Amino acid sequence: MLHTAFTLMVRGTPQLYYGEEIAMEGKEDPDNRRDFPGGFPGDSRNAFSASGRTTNEQRMWQWTHDWLALRRQHAAIRQGAQTDLFYDDDVYAFSRHNREENVIVIINRAKDLKSLSLPVFDVADGAAVTPLIGSQTNAKVSAGTVNLKVPPQTAVAYLIAGGTGERR
Repeated sequence: MLHTAFTLMVRGTPQLYYGEEIAMEGKEDPDNRRDFPGGFPGDSRNAFSASGRTTNEQRMWQWTHDWLALRRQHAAIRQGAQTDLFYDDDVYAFSRHNREENVIVIINRAKDLKSLSLPVFDVADGAAVTPLIGSQTNAKVSAGTVNLKVPPQTAVAYLIAGGTGERR
């Protein structure tokens, strides 16, 4: 799931290998990927529809769908610049921004909640930081930073109102 969020949010054209959207497993070649379940007459199940997916497959499909929708809704993610904000062994935070908007993405692979104080650029104090995906917690910019708590083993995205995220 974290890999999918990363792939869909960083600069460049994202590429998903078939079956990633439902977390299909694979092993070493020649068993690197089995046939996608469904789509042909006589298949025992059809993972092309929600009713044919397992609970885990549906969870991954929804995750992928939501991050793709976020990419589609925000030009800064599709075409904007990328600025690294923070990284360590478990967390990577970056901004995707253009002249109209600033989206912060944080990936936390740790098993613990992470509290971060991230720099923000070209944003007035008091600017709203609104969760887009993966969190329900609002925040505000103060003294050029935003303080966020990132749940364990997930990815989150926020929109910063009134700032482009461009360094000056």
